[in-house]
Order: sequence, then structure tokens, then C-alpha cells
Amino acid sequence: MYQELHRWDESIKIAEKKNHPDVREFKENYFQWLLETNQEAKAAEVKEREGDYNTAISLYLKGGLPAKAANVVSNFNVGVPQDQLEKISAQLTSSGMHEKAGDFFEKMNILDRAMDSYVRGHAFRKAVDLARRAFPSHVVNLEEEWGDWLVSQKQLDLSIERYVQAGIFNKAIEAALNARKWNRAVQLVADQPPEIARPYYKQIAKHYSEVRQLDLAEKYYVNAGEFVEAFEMYVRANKWDQAY
Repeated sequence: MYQELHRWDESIKIAEKKNHPDVREFKENYFQWLLETNQEAKAAEVKEREGDYNTAISLYLKGGLPAKAANVVSNFNVGVPQDQLEKISAQLTSSGMHEKAGDFFEKMNILDRAMDSYVRGHAFRKAVDLARRAFPSHVVNLEEEWGDWLVSQKQLDLSIERYVQAGIFNKAIEAALNARKWNRAVQLVADQPPEIARPYYKQIAKHYSEVRQLDLAEKYYVNAGEFVEAFEMYVRANKWDQAY
């Protein structure tokens, strides 16, 4: 009945449970039917369960499922020819699955290509972790690139620490200012030489002046050497004692 309905899985389960003498033939018929009906992914799952991993990999690739092919290679430590590895990586890349390609290459210990794939997929956390283990000279550049990408995604607050890790403090300060993280900006500016810090202190002072926190505004105007700006701020606010 199950065979007539093309419910081969149930049919085979019963045959296996009852030790049917034709169970092998049933499996072969099922596999051929899957191929004839262009169900390569399902056929690949059958071969994977049977332990025929190379056939499973080929069928997953034919069915446009490179991630599953990669899983078979890495999970079962299958030795496959170089051209097959290239097909898996090419399909992962063309499908935009760069992070998955990076995982695949890392498990295969092809670390330079893993790094390239992580960066292409903006999987910077994995890229930095890998760089710390295998390419320490790349860490600083990756942290800066990660920060730039976060800025492009309007995630300014997250970009701050990436720039700090990279030692690119001007970008870290600008990200903090644009994210309106004023306390963090002040912390970062305080560690800079006066000639670098002054323009940032002036920008911070203007913010505190606008929100009427005049004592803080005065502090940062003075740090910036903008005494006239501080004086005029108090005049506009009719704070004559402070202006004097």
C-alpha cells in the first residue's frame, strides 16, 4: 500500500522491521524513483543515512544544497577530491553563504580561505578569533574593518570598541560623538594629546551648552582653550557671575 502511494520511507521501515528479504531492492527502487523525480536532496539524505557519503555530497551539490554537502564532509571527516571541495566552496560562495564557507574551510584547516570567506560574509567576530589564533598580524586591520562595517550599518555604538581595539582613537571618538555617547567620548578624548583633543572637547562642550548643562560645557570649553565661547555662553544665559 505504501509503495503504491510512493510513501517509500514507511514501506522500507516496515520491511526492515520484519526483515523482508527484498528490503535492499526496495531501497534501490526508492533511490531510483527519487532520482527520476529530480529529488536529489532527498536522495542525498538516503545515501547519507546509508554511509555512502561521497554520493550524498554529489547529490547535495546537484540539488543546490552546498551547506549540507559541507556538513557531510566536516561532520563525518570524509576524504573528498580537491575538485569536489572546490565545487562545495564555489556553491557556498555563489549562494552568498560566506560565513558557512568560512566554517567549512576552517574545519578543513584551510585557514587563509576561511579568513577570506569570513571577511566577505562580514562575520568579523569569527575572522578576528581566527586571526588571533593563526594570523595575529591581521587582528588590528580586521578590528578597524569591523568598525567601518558597523558604521556603514548604522551601529555606531558597537563600532566604538572595535576602533578602540584597533587603536584607531580618532574613529572611536567620532563614532562615540555621532552615537551621542558623550561620557564615552569624554573618556576617549581625555587620553589624547591636547592638540588632538581640543576640537573634540569643543564639540562636546557645544552639546552640554545646548542641553543647558553649563558647568560641564564650561569645563570642556576650557579644556578646548575656547574661553571666549564659554564667556559668551554665560552671557547668552544671563549668568553674569559665571561670565565675570
